[in-house]
Amino acid sequence: MIVNAKTRVEKTFSYSDKEKETIKKCFEMYEPQLMESKKTYDGRAFFKDRKIIKHTPTFTMKMKQDKVGLYVCDVLIQGKAVSMLIDTGAQCSVLFESSLALVKSTPTNHDMEMGSFGGKRAKAKTVSVERVYFGSVELQNQPFVVIDNKHFTIPLVKINLMDFDGILGWDVLSHLDFELDDVHKTFSMIEPQEEFPIQNFIPSAFPTCIVIDSNKQASIFGFDSGARESWLGENYMKQTNIDVISSVRPLSMGVHGMERVETMLADYLQLYLYDTRMVFDKIMSGPVNIIEHVEFAGVLGNKIFKGRKLQIYSSKRFMRIL
Repeated sequence: MIVNAKTRVEKTFSYSDKEKETIKKCFEMYEPQLMESKKTYDGRAFFKDRKIIKHTPTFTMKMKQDKVGLYVCDVLIQGKAVSMLIDTGAQCSVLFESSLALVKSTPTNHDMEMGSFGGKRAKAKTVSVERVYFGSVELQNQPFVVIDNKHFTIPLVKINLMDFDGILGWDVLSHLDFELDDVHKTFSMIEPQEEFPIQNFIPSAFPTCIVIDSNKQASIFGFDSGARESWLGENYMKQTNIDVISSVRPLSMGVHGMERVETMLADYLQLYLYDTRMVFDKIMSGPVNIIEHVEFAGVLGNKIFKGRKLQIYSSKRFMRIL
């Protein structure tokens, strides 16, 4: 997503007891419904034969950034090193058509519908891979959606904008506690070493965190590590009286290729995640009806942990920026 926006993060905040209670009520209101969405999603026939085996409790591996600032790791698929985008915003893992020549896979009879930022939807074929290793995590019979590389190529000049062969999505990442480290450029599977004072994260069908705004109101936001920019839902912008300064048509790139999308641009926003203040100087609107019957206030992109570390403890229902 290309838009002139700036995000900065400051470790200068701590919740009051009243704000902790507000977060608790928000968590209790949304957690049952959101976790039911996860149960439904994981129960699809698509995942019936998959097994996830953690051979060690922790691991750390190198992570690099591609041309557009997204995070990529090497994953072993059938013994071949394949470069995969670490994308919490992708509900299913993906292999590009060109990658199928590198690894042995088996076509399945399950189609998967994929959606884009601009609202385009299309069905894609799927394959199953017998063995995938992500660090010390073994994935047996891992399903992948197959996408044509042309969606990530600039027409005419034929330049591929993506420096990776596929996407490791939330269908895998949701089963791990992990850290994305933008300082040392590493991905780590981690273990909780402390008791956390609040529960502010819900590992639903789409990663969901609870934040406080400047009006001391709690809201649910998605987290998409496969997006640079953050965005807000139009209803949230209206309800919180955020100043809209213009409408813009940024260029978005996703599973259906590059597209111009109509969005509104808000001037300024402050949000608080645990002990971190996130300041957005310009933030756009975007799609927030990601899970059926649930509307997010917005979605946070990966700029929120630029120059920092982000930890997600799905097992403890906790997320923070260090």
